[in-house]
Amino acid sequence: MSQTGVFICPSCQSVVRSEKLPGEGLVCGECGHDFGEQRISKAAPTTAVAGAKAISQAPRGTPAPKSGAVARDVIKRRVPLVGQPLDAKPLDLAAINTAEVAVSEVSENGDEEIIMPDGTRKVRRRKRRRKQERYRGMLIFLAGWIAVIAVIFFLFKDGESQAKDEVVVDDVDSTEQANRLFLRKQLPEVKTAFIDFMKQPTNDGREQFIANAPAMARHFANHYLRHGFPRPETAIHAVEANVITLSEDPLKLGIETIWADEDNNQMGAVHLYQQGWKLDWECFAPYSQINWSRFLLGEFEEEGTFRLLVRKRRSEDDAKRMLLSFYRAPEFFEKEGQFKKTESPEVSVPLNSKIAKEFLALWEARENGEAPYGSILERLDPEGYLRITVTLGWRKGEFEEKILTLQDIVGVGWYGGEIQTLYHEAEKKKKEAENETENELSAIIR
Repeated sequence: MSQTGVFICPSCQSVVRSEKLPGEGLVCGECGHDFGEQRISKAAPTTAVAGAKAISQAPRGTPAPKSGAVARDVIKRRVPLVGQPLDAKPLDLAAINTAEVAVSEVSENGDEEIIMPDGTRKVRRRKRRRKQERYRGMLIFLAGWIAVIAVIFFLFKDGESQAKDEVVVDDVDSTEQANRLFLRKQLPEVKTAFIDFMKQPTNDGREQFIANAPAMARHFANHYLRHGFPRPETAIHAVEANVITLSEDPLKLGIETIWADEDNNQMGAVHLYQQGWKLDWECFAPYSQINWSRFLLGEFEEEGTFRLLVRKRRSEDDAKRMLLSFYRAPEFFEKEGQFKKTESPEVSVPLNSKIAKEFLALWEARENGEAPYGSILERLDPEGYLRITVTLGWRKGEFEEKILTLQDIVGVGWYGGEIQTLYHEAEKKKKEAENETENELSAIIR
């Protein structure tokens, strides 16, 4: 009984089945290649190992198969192995370890094809999408909705924030709003004028930047003959600014500024508009016509107006009088409180006097944080001291000794004469209005 042999064409790798013996000639039906000298006999188990055994048991005289012919127990259609090109060398039979191994191959469309040991082909369809890709559409959908929700939330919060801002603005007094706008518009010019003032190398150059220059020129020159000009060693910059309303006239405004150098030494300034922003130099100096130290020694007039710091002291009879001590204004960049060495003799003021009541009103306002005109310059003063402009004088005591007396409170702070005049006019109108109200109430009671 003849056997059917299974051969692989060494030319095109096609499977050739034939009952002929190798010597009778074997021709590939696909490419016509004659490879009759090669023969692989297939026994009952149609496996690659059985084919190899058939070769070893070939009759004597049969030529040995060439190395180029490889037996495969597969069907005629050939599918390349994964990663193996079509023109790759045939599989080596010695590499097959067992007769029951099935060969797995992958087709071009991604399906896995398993060639069973009996030559049949089993196809296992692979899922087209990976596990991650399976949920890609859902993830994209969810991400889109999350983005929409985020945008809506942001718009809602932004609208809520704007609503809050509008409420804050509405709660702010209209005067304060006007002052902010005024400051924003005018501050650049104020800064430029002040820095130009500080940069000038001579007093003549500086005079053009001060308020009421014709009236103050002589005092300005004499002051800096006795005192050096406070020129900072490093660049200065504005750290705070404030608008002060000087009278009922809405256009009568001033601007206060606080400046600092690179070492955080600070100085204050007041600016008035007089055909451009000018420096209230009397406040900036602060200027007094009489030298404070010589006045205390009695070398000058018996009376003088000074811009000083004052401190309220306790006495043994606080119910009847108050004691005050006065000091010169600290110089710019003064670090160790040398001004405390310029303390005046104690000044006794009867509590029932008009001037005592006026002073106590200013002192209590300072204790409550109520600076005149809403000023910010008093923040530069030492704790427990009040800046004030006063007239002091000497009088003879019971034993012919000199006694220092407080004769008048000229004004609040160290503002120049023009601002102090406006302050007194406002105070006068205020008192007249209060007296008129009291008279009306008295008439009603009667």
